[in-house]
Amino acid sequence: MARVNLSVPDELKARMDGFPSVNWSAVAQEAFRAAITIAELRNNGMNNEADTMAGLERLRAERRANTAWHHAFGEEQGRDWALKSATFPTLERVARLEGLELPGDEREAAALLYGHAHEDEDGRSFDGYVEMDDEAMWDWVHHNGIVDTTVDDPIIHPARIAGFIAGAAAVYRQV
Repeated sequence: MARVNLSVPDELKARMDGFPSVNWSAVAQEAFRAAITIAELRNNGMNNEADTMAGLERLRAERRANTAWHHAFGEEQGRDWALKSATFPTLERVARLEGLELPGDEREAAALLYGHAHEDEDGRSFDGYVEMDDEAMWDWVHHNGIVDTTVDDPIIHPARIAGFIAGAAAVYRQV
């Protein structure tokens, strides 16, 4: 495999050093692949199909980066919840969700997570779905960072839910 030396600003390198588990070579390779694909498509005469393919490749690369960001954010939120708020029984129930295929509908997936992570005032678990109009559920998913409120129309990103579960499960495995 060939080697390439890159220069990055000192501030960026310092932030990268804060994440030693990230394979920065793989991150760079993915970015290079996307940029090459876009350049190749654009160099093929700039016809309508090439523009479409280049645009799609750019959007796919952006989607992958966006999904990775949401997953990482969710992991952080899940770890935070596990360490600061969860009881052991709720943590154990959420950890059991790791690796399961979540419902395709984000709202249903959030309800499933909430149902496993929540106990009522008497310490009983819902251990499953809750009603979608449950105001307490929406307060909980907002409070725990599962809803992306950085956009005009707040959304639940599926990668945040999966990340939250992964972060909580990572804590569970250490208990």
